[in-house]
Amino acid sequence: MTDNYCTHCNSYKTDTELQDYKCPCSQEYVYIKFNGKNGPKATYLKLATELEQGDRIPIPNTNDFREILGINKRGNILFIGLKDHGQIKVAHTKRVNTLEGTWSW
Repeated sequence: MTDNYCTHCNSYKTDTELQDYKCPCSQEYVYIKFNGKNGPKATYLKLATELEQGDRIPIPNTNDFREILGINKRGNILFIGLKDHGQIKVAHTKRVNTLEGTWSW
């Protein structure tokens, strides 16, 4: 079984079916299964420019997700303030894992 699920189509999708991490039918991001330290979680990949305050993203090179407190753009770089961590830099064209909740499909 694949670990990509579209809640709009209520179906699993293979990696080869996805188009920029979106379902080919609904054009919405699919949920991706992520195995966290407390069990499976549901994440999805967003372009950095689509991130919003309140989204939860991982601290770089970890599986520790933190809430976005604010985003400032300077040129092609986003400076993202994370709760209880500080600021990270992300290229505006990068895709970022965004935590949604537990995996229950």
